[in-house]
Amino acid sequence: MQVQDTGLKAAIRNASTFVQETASKSEATALEAVERAEATLADAQTKWDDAREFGSQVVETLGHAGRTSFNGIAEFNGALGRYGKDALTDTIEFSRQTLKAKSLKDLVDLNVAFMTRRSQAMFASVNELNAIAQAKTVAAWSPFGETLRRIGEKTSAQASV
Repeated sequence: MQVQDTGLKAAIRNASTFVQETASKSEATALEAVERAEATLADAQTKWDDAREFGSQVVETLGHAGRTSFNGIAEFNGALGRYGKDALTDTIEFSRQTLKAKSLKDLVDLNVAFMTRRSQAMFASVNELNAIAQAKTVAAWSPFGETLRRIGEKTSAQASV
């Protein structure tokens, strides 16, 4: 009976060792899985934070672009209003001088002078309007390009790590 007891004890010991080894391996595997899951969640949280930051920057930049564009439209309208006012004033003065013209030569000279002034004023106004449009467009949209550049640099830096 003692031989059977020794064999039974050995079998129990072997089974116990096997269970302990299996439990150790399972625990190590489970711990590795938990570590991978934590790392994946941390990476996902970082990406989510980056996406939120990017979205916030885009919204802020678009708000700036909208405000700057609106200010540009107001400035553009002001320049057009000045041109219209100057044209009206000049036309009224031209009409007064036309009524006072003493000869056909004076009338032709008045017309030439009026057309010259109006043409120069129109070209000056067009140049002013182009300058306003260009300046406001650059002021409105260059921050958006800067935002995209910063995000691109950040993404490249994260990808290289």
